[in-house]
Amino acid sequence: MLTDPAGTLHPVRFPRIIRSEKPRIHRYGPWLLAFGLFLVYCADSLARYFRASPGSYDLGIFVEVVRDYAHFHAPIVDILQPGFDLLGDHFHPILAVLGPIFLLFPSPVTLLLAQAALFAAGAVPLVWLGRERIGAGAGYAIGAAYGLSFGIAQAVDFDFHEIAFAVPLLAFALWAMLTDHRVTLVVCCFLCLLCKEDLGLTFVLPIGITVILRGHVKLGASVAAMGTAGSLTAIYWLIPHFNPQHVYSYWGKNNCVGSNAANGAGPKGDPVSCLWDSATNTAGTKLELVFTLLAVTAFLALRSPLGLLVVPNLGLRFISTDTSFWGTAYHYNAVLMPVVFVAAVDAIERARRAEPFGEEDEPGTRRLWARHVSRAMGRHGAPAMLAASVAMIPQFAFGQFFNPSTFTFDPRTAELRHAVSLVPQNVTVEGTMNVLAPLAAKDDTFWIGNGNNPPVQYVLLDTVVSGFSGTVSDPVQFVESRHPGTTYHVVWSDSFGIYLLARTD
Repeated sequence: MLTDPAGTLHPVRFPRIIRSEKPRIHRYGPWLLAFGLFLVYCADSLARYFRASPGSYDLGIFVEVVRDYAHFHAPIVDILQPGFDLLGDHFHPILAVLGPIFLLFPSPVTLLLAQAALFAAGAVPLVWLGRERIGAGAGYAIGAAYGLSFGIAQAVDFDFHEIAFAVPLLAFALWAMLTDHRVTLVVCCFLCLLCKEDLGLTFVLPIGITVILRGHVKLGASVAAMGTAGSLTAIYWLIPHFNPQHVYSYWGKNNCVGSNAANGAGPKGDPVSCLWDSATNTAGTKLELVFTLLAVTAFLALRSPLGLLVVPNLGLRFISTDTSFWGTAYHYNAVLMPVVFVAAVDAIERARRAEPFGEEDEPGTRRLWARHVSRAMGRHGAPAMLAASVAMIPQFAFGQFFNPSTFTFDPRTAELRHAVSLVPQNVTVEGTMNVLAPLAAKDDTFWIGNGNNPPVQYVLLDTVVSGFSGTVSDPVQFVESRHPGTTYHVVWSDSFGIYLLARTD
């Protein structure tokens, strides 16, 4: 106590050194959950990488792209096609941000870790939103359900893709829309345009329309216009500019618009009938995907109008002739996960705001039954979603965690890594799919599955997984037949059918 000149006693106030842990948990809890998900994703993708078992040649392609960006070069991807600028396939300049990191850590692992971090970060705004709208426990359950959902699991397991950036950006954009963080909304929507050319039409435009319907007309119109202009500019100008045929090649993956329709290759009839016929083709597979998307939210997304935000993406995929777009495999559903989970949070909040039971609700009436369902959604929706995601784990990629062979690295993979290490840096090399990514991190790499590759300095051939029908009995003859007029000799081989050949002429 201190005494002033008048003799009045005043208490001495010391700064608080020990603070309550609750605000600290409130601040860092979502990020701790994201870190836990990050570790899960790393375990999956790194195990696949070190087993030398890629899902496709995509990881090698993106390693080559990021390596080019790291050295301030155009993203020329010889793995896809010799001399091909990947901006002529999809528009994803956001990948350039990985260039400086790759320059410090030039490895495919850099991309896999970045993808794991991006997917995990998508859980943070979902926890924020859930914690604010439906309670702390429910918010964390929503975040965990998103992190273990089939869409994220399949994307993590399938190499690396540019949509890894779009997933957290969409999650933050939807959080910003519902919490009135306008700058964050605009910035995230703009960055989505740099992730992939179709996102402006399939997500940014619908988000803008939703903002208009929520009463923010100018903001919503600006977002919608930005999304539309961004996609159309990329599809009709930027991608054809970089494409060697000066076309947007994905028009050919549907029968009703683009080159197929122009050439008369699509179904006969008016455009509406054509779109309907394409969308209902193999309807069972497409309905199964819709059912799975709803099931992962315990069907709560049906109650929220925000669930309609998935319709443009699904519609575009369902009219495609590429059957891989229709199902639950690969990475195509990852961008839908933030949308359906935000819709589920909105649905739970709506259920909790529903009218209470009244005296006029007689037992057995449809109205009373609906209120019982609404009350159950409000009370148990979040844990039901987490239970749904967990129940689906054995059916999708994370189910491999229960298989000991997932983390078993046999001598053959060690020999593959040794063969890769024998290839000098900054040379031209042709390789089979399982060695493309590590080779692309240091060399100008070509996929042996392409028939128009130029003669290269080295060829790393795995005759067991060569990608060609039949067996390769004579590696030298096989390679020289692919490059007439050149000669090669074997500089290293092993008992597993792996050969490293060098050009001699």
